[in-house]
Amino acid sequence: MAEPITATTVFGREGLGNRGVGQHFKKKITKIVEEWMGSNSPYDLVFTTGFDNDQRKEMHQVARRFGLKSKSFGKGDDRHLTISKKFDGVSLVEELVRRGGETEKYSLIPPGTL
Repeated sequence: MAEPITATTVFGREGLGNRGVGQHFKKKITKIVEEWMGSNSPYDLVFTTGFDNDQRKEMHQVARRFGLKSKSFGKGDDRHLTISKKFDGVSLVEELVRRGGETEKYSLIPPGTL
């Protein structure tokens, strides 16, 4: 599993400093998502806790702009965000076949084998 992205990765330091979402944050998150999409990684893009509500909102908007799914999990200080690629059924089966029938999230089970 790939390592989650921390606030330190985005900001280059511990802590979030001022509240709100600046242009630097938006550009950095967009770049991270673009690089992840280009990597063909089978893993979801996971961000750790340490981002405030406005920052997570911007992450959801970036995901939506790229046609990706995003979901926040947890409550309060334990809230984190995950971005996933959307797959239609045919694309998912093709990807599973290409990867030998299994990924960390999915296993291809032929009909009648259960």
